[in-house]
Amino acid sequence: MKVLDLHCPHGHLFEGWFASEDDFQGQLQRQLVLCPVCGHSDITKRLSAPRINLGAKPAATPPAAAAEPAA
Repeated sequence: MKVLDLHCPHGHLFEGWFASEDDFQGQLQRQLVLCPVCGHSDITKRLSAPRINLGAKPAATPPAAAAEPAA
């Protein structure tokens, strides 16, 4: 699954989810990708950081409490 940051010529930013880059390009060519705000079909991708799923990690253990100095 590819999550893309998209925008229209009016400056509306939104996210699109696609099975692959080919799926996105195919929908874009058939004008199926529309801005959810204004309905414009002239959509372009913005630069976005890749999402890396490394799986679930165990919860970090909190640091041990500092020992109270002896009086």
